[in-house]
Amino acid sequence: NENSPVLLTLFLQTYPNLTSEFLLSKNNTPYLLMNDTYYSVQSFITHKDSTIQLEDVLSDYNLLRNKLASFSSEFEPNNRFTLSKLWKESSLYLLNTHLNLYKHVSKDLETLLELDSKRDTWIHGDLGSWNMLQRPDGSISFIDFDEARVGPKYLDLPAIYSSFIKNDEQRYLQGYTDAFLEQM
Repeated sequence: NENSPVLLTLFLQTYPNLTSEFLLSKNNTPYLLMNDTYYSVQSFITHKDSTIQLEDVLSDYNLLRNKLASFSSEFEPNNRFTLSKLWKESSLYLLNTHLNLYKHVSKDLETLLELDSKRDTWIHGDLGSWNMLQRPDGSISFIDFDEARVGPKYLDLPAIYSSFIKNDEQRYLQGYTDAFLEQM
């Protein structure tokens, strides 16, 4: 979306290692508009080709969280992936294939929908390990701010945790989910 370059410009000014620089188009904008879609190109970040560890991410996430909390903009993009939309699209599938998950989510759906509608702070919106690069000095750079928007403050951190859970560790996800829901 067109706001992600604005958001990243703020980050670059206040904490240059949070993300990489946007390259400017010939119109001097940090994005191109083609066929009603915004595209941006960021400069290459020299990074390690090793697997990022969760411990390495958390302190830099805290810096990101602080910068997002202080960001403001008149333009606020919509959430393309609201829980109500996702539930409409996937509830029948969950009912037929993952009955326990369906029961767990459906009993708490009203609370989860309320949490999903909160507009507490700016969030990255897609903050999985796939949108992180580790620089040679060990610091983490965050990329792909296309889903950045004002949203629920709880969204990014659980996304980070869930992206670091290996397939053979999925059994722990239920414990994380239960602990998270208890805090709400």
